[in-house]
Amino acid sequence: MLAEVVYQRLRPELVVGCFSTALLTASRLYGLPVARVGTELLLERLTPYQNSNRVPVSLVHALLPALDDVRSIAEGPRDAAAVSLDRLVRTIGFAMQPKIYPGLRPTAEAYLAQHLDDRTRVYFKKRRLTSLGLPGGVPARFVPLAKHPAARRVVRQARALRRTVLRQRAFAK
Repeated sequence: MLAEVVYQRLRPELVVGCFSTALLTASRLYGLPVARVGTELLLERLTPYQNSNRVPVSLVHALLPALDDVRSIAEGPRDAAAVSLDRLVRTIGFAMQPKIYPGLRPTAEAYLAQHLDDRTRVYFKKRRLTSLGLPGGVPARFVPLAKHPAARRVVRQARALRRTVLRQRAFAK
């Protein structure tokens, strides 16, 4: 059954999903409360970065409240202008297809320099930002260090030590 038919006939009290555009349809066209779930994990695991689903997932993540945020669900979706949606989508578009949209580089650089924080980092992988030389990536002068075998070995040892400490803390509790 089409989602639109369900919305019109059954009038659900809440529509929850990951990235279906039907979530936006439920909210905007049928006035139903909506919530997102799993968008951060999907954005993290979506490969390759150029995957065409990245934009709809990002739209749902940016505009819709999380399922565990009951107060925001009651308030409804965020305003597109409040989340700089146009600039966000252009920046994601450039990161996805820099050869096709080279004219978006200045917009992407400005957006990332101004808005990249814990809330927006979910849309961009550090490795992708680094490869494109964008703000938020590893500075170019440190890229050779990240590839150095000794540096990589030290990082692996530090991560292993951290895992051991965390396991011991969990066991102690």
